[in-house]
This record gives sequence, C-alpha cells and structure tokens, in this order.
Amino acid sequence: MEWFIIPISLFTKNINYTLPSVLATLPIYVFAVMMLYRCVTVRGTFSAIMVNRKVLTITLINILAQLVMIIYSYNVTNQPENTSGLSTGPVNVFLFFGNIFFVYYFMSVIIKDDASALNFTKSILITLFVFSVLVLIPQAIATVSRKTDMWVNLMGRLFEVEHTNRGDFYWVGSYTTTMRRINGFSSEAAYFSAQIGIVFIPFILAAIKNHFDYFKNARVRYVWKYLGLLLFLFLILLLAKTSTGILVIIIALLCLFVSAPKEYRRIYFVIGIVGLVLLAGLYQFVPYVHALLTKYLFAKQGTGNRVGGTIGLFKTFLHYPLFGAGQGYLSYYIFKFVPHATTLNGEFHFNFLKTGYPALSIWGMIFASFGLTGVVPLFIYLYNKIKLAWRIKKQAITSQLSNAIFYNTIVDSFYFTLVLFSVIAFFTFSWGDEIYLIIFFFYIVMLKRASKELNLER
Repeated sequence: MEWFIIPISLFTKNINYTLPSVLATLPIYVFAVMMLYRCVTVRGTFSAIMVNRKVLTITLINILAQLVMIIYSYNVTNQPENTSGLSTGPVNVFLFFGNIFFVYYFMSVIIKDDASALNFTKSILITLFVFSVLVLIPQAIATVSRKTDMWVNLMGRLFEVEHTNRGDFYWVGSYTTTMRRINGFSSEAAYFSAQIGIVFIPFILAAIKNHFDYFKNARVRYVWKYLGLLLFLFLILLLAKTSTGILVIIIALLCLFVSAPKEYRRIYFVIGIVGLVLLAGLYQFVPYVHALLTKYLFAKQGTGNRVGGTIGLFKTFLHYPLFGAGQGYLSYYIFKFVPHATTLNGEFHFNFLKTGYPALSIWGMIFASFGLTGVVPLFIYLYNKIKLAWRIKKQAITSQLSNAIFYNTIVDSFYFTLVLFSVIAFFTFSWGDEIYLIIFFFYIVMLKRASKELNLER
C-alpha cells in the first residue's frame, strides 16, 4: 500500500465545492479505504492505535478555543460572506484536527517496518519520474512552445486544481497554457514550487549528502543520478517563473553547501560563483532572461499585498495573542490591520475587496488563527522531535545496524524539510493538502521507529 500514497496525494482537484476542504478531494477517501482494509485484514491493527493523553488534552483545549473565537469573530465581522460561516466554521475545526490524527495513525499503520519505509521513499522518486514524464516536461515545453498544449490542457481539465473566481488563470484551457508557467496539478506556480521544495527535494538532498541510494538501500560512491534529478527540478522551478521557486532553489543550494564535507564545499562554492556570474551575464545580455527575472522576481506586483497581508496577520495575533482570531475568519482582521500604503494596487481593489483578503503567509495565518494556545505546543513538539532526530543521528553513526545509514538519511531529509517549510511558510501555498501531512508524519513514524531500533526510547 505504501507505494500508492504519494501518487494518490497529488490528485487534489476539488470533487465538490460544497463540502468542507478536508472532504473535498480524493486522497482522504482513498486513504480511509486503505486504512479500513488494513484494519480488517491485519489482526490487531486497530487495537494497536494508542492515543496520547497529553496530545488529546491539548487538542481539545485548542478546539474549544477555536469555537469560542469563531463565535466572537463572526459577531464582530462586517464581512460574514468572507468567513467560513457560523455552521461550517466549527465543522472545519473538527475536521482539521481530526484529519491530523487520522493521517498520523494512517501512516503508523501503513509504515509498519523498514521495508515499507524504504518502499515509501522509492515511491516518492518513482512518482516524481512518472509525473515529470507525463506532466512536467510537457508543461516545460508549453512555456516556450504550443506543441504540447493539447496534452497539457487535457491533463489540466482532468486533474488541475483551480482557484475560484480566477478564471483568467485558465481561460486558454489550463494554467500552464494561459500563463506559460509550470504548475503541475497545483492551482498556481507558487503552490507547485512549494510542493516540489517540501515533498521531493529534501529526499534528494539527503541522498546526495549521505551518498545513499534508496533503490540499493546502501551507500554508493557516486550520486550522479540524484544530482541530475536535483538540477532537473531546479530547471523546472525556474520555468515555474515564481519567486517561490527561486527561493526553493536558493535554500536547497544553501542546505547542500552547509551539509557537505569541507572538500565538497569548495567545489560547490566555485560552482555557485560561476553560476551567479553566468546568471548575471544572461540577465544583462539575453532579453528573454532579463524579461523573465524582471517580471517574476524584481518587479512583482503582488509584493505589496503580500507584505501588507503578512503585517495584518501578525497584528491580528498581537491583538488576540492567546487564542487567535479563529481559523477561517481572518479576512476581516487583515482588512482592519493592513497598512494603507500596501493597498494602492489593482489586485487589492478589484479582487480582495470583492472576495476577501486571503492569508498570504502560512506562519502569519497559524499565529493569527490559533494564537499561543496552538503555536506553543506545536513548537515544543517540533523541538522535541528535532532533539530526538539529533540523538538518532549521533547513535546511527556508531551503530552496527544494517539500516543505520537509511535512518541517518531520513533524519537529514527531515531536517531539510523543516528548513524548507520554515522559509516557504512565510509565503502562502496549499499547506492543507494531504501530501504535506503524509510527508510530515512519515518522518514522525520513522523517528519513533529508529529510536526504538537504536534503543533511544525513554
């Protein structure tokens, strides 16, 4: 079953716009069937699922806090149409937390041993290869030519997530053929870039760092195929033509440089300098590159809204620091606290004033929605997992276990994922997609398993 989790997670197109977002896409239903099948066919699966009392208590406190703030925010807002509503809002809260528990236990049940964990990591790379052949390469061609437009439009109509109220993104047939930017199956290029950076690149970086081949389950001398795959993804991210893609490339390169042995750092440093000089030359003398970087990096029209919205979110947190303002009820507060100087643009007046001000920073949204009641336990949990990962890494270096190098590679991938997510989350992407929870809880399950194998459990 572990082979199919990541491929299924890519299909996030809404199947029903009237359902809450958690229930509006295909993966949750497929995973529920897989979970039920495993519980029915493997005796003792359901009884082995244990609920941590401390985690459950903190979750119930957060749910209660959210319900209180939802009622309060709904009563003070002058834009009830731009909220989740007084009936749907509480349902979304229960589904949000319920989905987190479900995905954790789902991954705990499916990733039952090292073999299934290794199969899962292989499936990530195989999925990336198939996805590249069927979707990304045709989309890359479509950014400079119309030869693959028919195929790209077909894939778009079948599987592409679409922004509501933004028909201008898809009027030619799909996002790629309209905007001439790569977006995979995501609703826009920035969300796709975040997906590549958080889901796929960390495993590749970890393989390069440890000279580990997932398909051989062993350390290898050369990792050319992983380096080649990384360069391919960098090219794809460049053709996504978004500042998020550029940011992912920069952070990935920094991770590669910092984690590399000293002798490799010199090589990477020289390559980086040569690359910067080459890029500067292309920007100066090649009109296409100059126009590309100017339009999508140096002169982005949405920068003011992004900055203003982020300021509005953190001001909301400062006004409601304990419980936040409630998930799905932030638009009113962003309008209230956004600096006026950042609203002097067409997107604000022609889109946001009509449809509501979206949360343009994931970190800002988390702080503003949940307050310290939600943020502090989250950070403590992550801190403890980072400490555990460090202990696993130290123990794995001297361990005689056959899978010690695999554990070490997964820990590095976990670190890379946290770094990339932490930076990208200052901007916005579809963080509610199942694929992000799947990846995160894969790491959590593996940390628990590795600590047990290395006798690190308290």
